[in-house]
Amino acid sequence: LGLECLAAVDQKNIDKLYTGEVSLSEFPRLISWEEHWPFPWINYKPIISWAIENGVRILALGTHQKMSPKKFDRHMALLIKNHVNPKTESL
Repeated sequence: LGLECLAAVDQKNIDKLYTGEVSLSEFPRLISWEEHWPFPWINYKPIISWAIENGVRILALGTHQKMSPKKFDRHMALLIKNHVNPKTESL
């Protein structure tokens, strides 16, 4: 499940949700949700909770950097490519 509301730099913290090292209640504070995303956490908590409960991997596709839509699309494409097949040279 790729989510642009979560920054790639926070992937390790997202992965900790699956091991129980981080709880859903402490997660937004840990990743500074309110500082980086304009929409309320409560709107995203159900889908993230569902993914964890059902073993669906969450892939953080966002970034905290400002970039053009074209550059952002490339950023997300590279993250997806590296997740699916990290040994592939091209998109």
